[in-house]
Amino acid sequence: MVIAIMLFISTAVALAGPLSPHGVKPRAKAGVKNGDTVKLEPVDVFERRGTESRITRMPDVGAGVINATKKAERVYIEDVPMIPATSTARQAFSSVAGINVWESDPSGLQMGIGARGLSPNRMINFNARQNGYDISADPLGYPEAYYTPLLMAVDHIDVVRGAGSLRYGSQFGGTINFIMKEGSRTSPLAGLASVSGGSYGFASGYVEVGGTTGATNYIGIAQYRQADAWRRNSSFQQRFGYAAIGHQFTPALKIKLDATVMNYLSHQPGGLTDSAFAADARSSVRARNWMGIDWNMASATIDWQAATRLRLQSITFFNSSSRLSVGNNQSVTNLDNDAARVVIDDRYENLGNETTLRYDDSLAAMPFSLLTGVRAYTGRSSRAQGLGSAGSSPDFTLRNHLNADGFDMEHPNSNLAGYSEMVLHLSPSLKIVPGVRYDHIVTAASGTYRRKITDTAGIVSWEAVPVDQNRRRSILLAGLGASYTIPETAHEIYANVSQNYRSVNFSDLRITSPTLVVDSNLRDGSGYTMDLGFRGSLQGILTWDVSLFAIEYRNRIGEVSRVNEQGETFRLRTNLASSYSRGIEWLHDLNISRMIGMTAQQPMISWLLNATLLQSGYRSVDNPAIDGKRLEYAPDVNLRTGLSASWKGLRGSLLMTHVSKQYADAANREFDRNAASGVVPAYTVYDLNLGYAFDRYRFDVAVNNLLDARYFTRRADGYPGPGIIPAEPLSVNASISVTL
Repeated sequence: MVIAIMLFISTAVALAGPLSPHGVKPRAKAGVKNGDTVKLEPVDVFERRGTESRITRMPDVGAGVINATKKAERVYIEDVPMIPATSTARQAFSSVAGINVWESDPSGLQMGIGARGLSPNRMINFNARQNGYDISADPLGYPEAYYTPLLMAVDHIDVVRGAGSLRYGSQFGGTINFIMKEGSRTSPLAGLASVSGGSYGFASGYVEVGGTTGATNYIGIAQYRQADAWRRNSSFQQRFGYAAIGHQFTPALKIKLDATVMNYLSHQPGGLTDSAFAADARSSVRARNWMGIDWNMASATIDWQAATRLRLQSITFFNSSSRLSVGNNQSVTNLDNDAARVVIDDRYENLGNETTLRYDDSLAAMPFSLLTGVRAYTGRSSRAQGLGSAGSSPDFTLRNHLNADGFDMEHPNSNLAGYSEMVLHLSPSLKIVPGVRYDHIVTAASGTYRRKITDTAGIVSWEAVPVDQNRRRSILLAGLGASYTIPETAHEIYANVSQNYRSVNFSDLRITSPTLVVDSNLRDGSGYTMDLGFRGSLQGILTWDVSLFAIEYRNRIGEVSRVNEQGETFRLRTNLASSYSRGIEWLHDLNISRMIGMTAQQPMISWLLNATLLQSGYRSVDNPAIDGKRLEYAPDVNLRTGLSASWKGLRGSLLMTHVSKQYADAANREFDRNAASGVVPAYTVYDLNLGYAFDRYRFDVAVNNLLDARYFTRRADGYPGPGIIPAEPLSVNASISVTL
């Protein structure tokens, strides 16, 4: 009720308040025909127009992508009131509707983001990209993003919801694309240096150097971060480097190369039981758990205006990375007896190419843009699990995977895809976007896993069980979008429906965890997403995007609690049932200063409201334990709201985040002694940011979790738990930056 009243008041006040004398600029069109001439939009836009709103739409048609009729949002990092060095996701995505965040490691080492009732686990339900190419371990075989671009190096983030499945891939959540910074377009040599530091030993150093010389643009970025973190047995060190160079060989041809290296070592304190969290959230019963990530990527992008109406973009990308962990991964109720720890050693090698052609023309006086493309991908991942050392150091050496509960597997995976979309302007106000995608997917597993055998005399031995699995399937997806722009306004009604698909991952085929068992007969998930929305702006006073959404998900893979023969509780990952999620996403940015008639020389004050109301559940005749139960990590209310103010070089903001009660398993258990299942209570967090910029300098102070709330967003079933993973309490950080 409170949210509904706030929504009504904000809209009514904006409509009734004094109107700005500034008119609404006409919307740009993809192409306007005059006789036999088709006028096209520019190929590249290097700088965006200034805006006083944090709600920014993506262009209808871009290089290698069509965004028209989709719920597509863009976040410029420089507009977010935060210290980017801390990579706080709840602040970075405060202006993106419905994002649910896991806060399970310090400073966003692995960004956990979900939406619309989909798990936030390492962005697994999004197609995660950087500069348009995949960054996850294996986009279809293992779509977990162990690498997240450091936000200080990011220019903007593009978020396309479920309808992005036709262009980017079949994920139900859509796509998150981190677009990295480029070098200065106005100087041959420019840069930025920044140092940040604060609570719990956090320290960051950042430097970027770039520029444009003739037809060549370049940039180099380096960052180092570390922290002791606030919990016992918790710390991290992270190194990041990024370099890119682009050359305009001709007015029609540009080639860009980029490379990314990132590695970190994280000491992980493990999970807590409910009683331990209540008594002392800083406590830890795991002192020997570590994770190490080494991520290395490179890409080459060709952008060629082949003809007046024809544009080609081709991205070739490569990833050679690893994920290592060592520790005691038993239930948090079991004390660590200093025995040999479990080591998991993952290596990822993949190579891919996506090539798109865009053709702009008109048909019977109706402008259109036709996008068609192909994707070819091959990857090989190796996974080994066994016993390591009995020490406490970050020793990731596998010492025994033969006589232990472990495995040694190879996963060669491949994907061939073709896709096509077209935006057709039936009239100056009405456009439709039909689309189709075809995927051929191969997910394979070969190797052995170890099975314990106990004879009648009680003697234990280990048997090597061979595995040789190969799943081939061909998937056809289709979608349709439409939008209507109200004449003489910037108001748009949009709708889309798109099929989606979630393939079984190779991690689903074999995993060994004391608290998690995987069903060997898992099936791929499928379904569709729908959006119906109304977005626009009102004379610089109010910018909004209000939409209804729905997701239907068949054969949804999830986890439910079971009891084994020994009476011990474990979690089973299986095809639970069909599920649904539906709701409303309300996002607006109200310029209070302009509404009350203040001038540009006076302080600018704005109010951001980002509210999602969600209804979700399972439909299962065969499993009454979950029939009608809510989806895991699907809060009914997800609210972010706050005030921002700026005047001359000063700026400040106060953001409130409120997330209602969630459940960690499909049966909606309120309590589990192992703490891997159970309720995730509602929480409310306030973040305060203050900044001052003058000349070439900028100073920022951030107070996160201003009221020092004790809360958690996740119950882990494996790393970095199992158990409750507490979120960070009150912290204060400061940053000083200088433009070089």
